[in-house]
Amino acid sequence: MFSAVLIVYAANYAYPIRIRFPNIITGKMQWLTVGYVPIIKCNTEDSTEKARVRLLRDAVFQRCLAVLMHRFIPASQYGDPMVVPGENEPVLAVPRVVLYVADQPEERRVLGFKLSGCKSPCSHCLVRKGDAACRGPKAGARDVLEHVDLQLDAAEALVDNAGPARLTQIEGDSSIVPIIPALAAVHGLGTGPCCLYQIFGFDMLHVRLSPPIILCAADRCGHDSWSERWTGTWGPWCSVAVVCMSH
Repeated sequence: MFSAVLIVYAANYAYPIRIRFPNIITGKMQWLTVGYVPIIKCNTEDSTEKARVRLLRDAVFQRCLAVLMHRFIPASQYGDPMVVPGENEPVLAVPRVVLYVADQPEERRVLGFKLSGCKSPCSHCLVRKGDAACRGPKAGARDVLEHVDLQLDAAEALVDNAGPARLTQIEGDSSIVPIIPALAAVHGLGTGPCCLYQIFGFDMLHVRLSPPIILCAADRCGHDSWSERWTGTWGPWCSVAVVCMSH
């Protein structure tokens, strides 16, 4: 997740990327800074240039994530030998991403969704903007593979200079941007159970939430209950997710 600290070097600005590692031997947690994301600013009020810079900012962000995970991605599928205290032989470790702590703007950027002006503002389902926070039938869940395929098509159309009309046609009601999310390459997020849209929690640096508010946040998207949304995905790990999100 991003730290709230802004790093300034002369005229350059960057946000640090920090990862929290749990130690399974000692039970302690440790924060490590693993990289930095440069901040790209637009120096003009021209709408076309602002849109171009916004897209460039998202592309650089995804590239930073891809560089950081260049070893993690294949290890998530094939495993990686790891020396564990107490074991004579290296143990095959298969890493997984179980929680990404972020506020909503960062969540939308990581997934390659629009931040504003979108028809479907929820990252988990396809509830329409006018129906959000209203009682009614359930909205269909977002399909990870379908949306990533749309983002691939949109990215190719952008490279081919297909024009905004073609990008709007590809986008449809999905509210995607022509950016491919790097996390989709991680095994378990874009393959198997496809949990890419289910790993996000709340950023305690921005807002302090309690379980009842989390329940409301789930209900506004048409889910019957918080437990239905998480238990169906994580099963017995549901209680672990609660601790990570509210601790």
